[in-house]
Amino acid sequence: MLLGDAEEATEEKLLKEQGAEVLSSTVLKVAHHGSKYATTQEFLDAVNPQIAVVSVGEGNSYNHSDDETLKKLKDKGVAVYRTDYNGDIIIETDGKTFGVIIQKQGEN
Repeated sequence: MLLGDAEEATEEKLLKEQGAEVLSSTVLKVAHHGSKYATTQEFLDAVNPQIAVVSVGEGNSYNHSDDETLKKLKDKGVAVYRTDYNGDIIIETDGKTFGVIIQKQGEN
């Protein structure tokens, strides 16, 4: 599930219109760079991802990602990959299984 810059209002709308059972996803691209304005507990519980990807620049002026957001993911047992720490994150799948490939800058 790729959420772009969705915030709480969008998550609430998706939960209301789609229902929690439709929102389940193995992979969650965390909304709004992991800010405190997204990834509500209710939404996270509905999606129930195995892994989460946070696209965020190292040392960004917004101080993303929010510690509370990261704690929610950790407490749920979600494996978190962050572009500021891990570099490029590639997810490969055959539709049944998936793998995560990490490529730090300067590596091939």
